[in-house]
Formats: sequence, structure tokens, C-alpha cells
Amino acid sequence: MGLAVAEALTADSGVDVRLEWPNDLTVRDRKVGGILCERGHASGVVAGIGVNVFTPVGGFPRHLDQRAEALEVFSFKTLERIVLAGSILNRLQVRLASPSARLSPEELAAIGARDALRGRKVSSGQAGRGIARGIAPDGALLLERPDGTGVRVVAGSVRPA
Repeated sequence: MGLAVAEALTADSGVDVRLEWPNDLTVRDRKVGGILCERGHASGVVAGIGVNVFTPVGGFPRHLDQRAEALEVFSFKTLERIVLAGSILNRLQVRLASPSARLSPEELAAIGARDALRGRKVSSGQAGRGIARGIAPDGALLLERPDGTGVRVVAGSVRPA
């Protein structure tokens, strides 16, 4: 889902939207959006997608203003919410046409090209500090600990250290 949203936003805004595991959409280390997925009833998944297209009147709340930013700040194009929403839905339709529990090699490569954390020192609530080494086929973050061991992070928050 994150890949589809990032692709749609990049196509419509001309901005390189990156993915910050597990659910953030970023531009130059500023959060422009996020995705939250929860297991729904039966076997479905419920997803919420939020994009900061425009700066709120009065700016972002104080507790967010050092991290959040609006997509419009980075784009040279005129942005329209309805156009962005349509592009996101279209891209989701393509990316989710054949759902699988594992990411394909093409998806892993596309995610890798947008991975905002890869090669960076990070702090994980689940696994502590380390260097982000990419995303596994099941969507887990691969983290290299300071002692050189690897661990898979499957839940919680991860932030650049």
C-alpha cells in the first residue's frame, strides 16, 4: 500500500516521496503522510491513508511542526486533492490486483528504491538500535544490531537515530 501511495504522489506532484517503515510517507525526512492498516473482520484489512497535501491554516500543531510538512511545500505543480485521491486509488488497484502475503522481487526493488531508512542508524521500539538494512519479502524491517547480528522488526515504531 505504501508503495502505491508513494508512486501516485510522486507521479502527480513531481516530488520524490519515500517510504519510512512501517507506515510513513516522507520527503527530505519530513512526514507528508502515513498509512495505518488493521486486520478487519474475517480475512480483510482496513486501511487508512492520510496525506498532508496543504499546510493547515495556522501551521501544524506545535508537537508536529518539526516532523510534519505539506506536500505542496516541495512541489512545483498545482495539487488537487481529488486528483491525488483518484491517482492513489488507481495505483492501489494496480498494486493490489493480485494480493500476496509476500512481496515480489519487483515490489521489493521498488520499495528499496524509496526506502528512506536503508543504511541509516535507527531506533526501534521492538529491537533497539541498529542500521536499517532493507525490507524482507514478508514486509519486516531488517535491522543490523551494533554487534553485527540481524533481527527482523515486525511491529512498533522505528525512527532515525
